[in-house]
Amino acid sequence: FKGGVFVLLGLVFELGLSFFAKLLMARVLPKVEYGYVSVGVTVLNVAVALSLLGVHSGVARYLPRSDNPAYQRGVILSGLQIAIPTVVFVSLGVFFTADILSTRVFNDPSAEPIIRIFAFSVPFFAAVKFVVGTIQGTKSTIPKVIIQNIAVPGSRFVFVFGALYFGLSSLGVSYAYISSYGLGAIVGIY
Repeated sequence: FKGGVFVLLGLVFELGLSFFAKLLMARVLPKVEYGYVSVGVTVLNVAVALSLLGVHSGVARYLPRSDNPAYQRGVILSGLQIAIPTVVFVSLGVFFTADILSTRVFNDPSAEPIIRIFAFSVPFFAAVKFVVGTIQGTKSTIPKVIIQNIAVPGSRFVFVFGALYFGLSSLGVSYAYISSYGLGAIVGIY
């Protein structure tokens, strides 16, 4: 019950901060620039989903099957051996095809720099998801909530607020997203 309450509070915190960050961006950024950030976030989510190949869920499922540390280490290392090359490949693929994505998929060549910036955050976001999957496999709720529901959305809100406060455009907000996922990855790996 205590773990469930903690997860619920973490989820409410995450959704609330995400809502206010999006509301703040929508009110401060021009419509087109807010659209660029939304496109970047969408590309990021699709790229991470494709690059992880469900390995984070597999690690979460197979890790608790044995208490043997060697088995658990093998599951984590196998997951990393699959995830790292695909994450790097997809990230580089998004970066080098940003011009094609922006012109042919989104019909706006101005979105290219935003897509390139979000391509850099693919490894960080993938690391966060992989670490969260590993933590789920150890049946620990508190570290998962701290990383997924507090650290990433909290830092994203602070960084987005800072970028908007200093008058930065959609590029600055995009760097704020990278920074939040980078911080989340560092906290998760720790």
